[in-house]
Amino acid sequence: MTATAHRTRNHANMYGMARHARAYDLLSGVLARPLYRRVVADVTKVALPAGSVVLDVGTGPGRVARLIAAACPTVEVEGVDLSPEMIGRATSTAVTTSARNVRFQVGDVAALPFADKRFDGASIAFG
Repeated sequence: MTATAHRTRNHANMYGMARHARAYDLLSGVLARPLYRRVVADVTKVALPAGSVVLDVGTGPGRVARLIAAACPTVEVEGVDLSPEMIGRATSTAVTTSARNVRFQVGDVAALPFADKRFDGASIAFG
């Protein structure tokens, strides 16, 4: 295995935390709450027009993306993360909270699966 492949695998499984996406989501929701609130406040302060799209990089279980979507209901939010387990958690939580303006997908920020100039803003809490 190459050094790059090894590093990518470790990042994608978050050094073991991806196997515990629910626990990570709950714990980070408490410990990182002030940071998450700050990120959401910063995005909200920009006052993006209706129909704008925000990319949440390293979205993990999607907590920040969901908070942005709730604070900016006329803005679409796309969350991207290397970990399929975290994206699974993000997607299932978004469904149970009825968030309609947020979507998630597995992807690498170094090779985003989106067209150029797709986003009007971006956020990152951890990454």
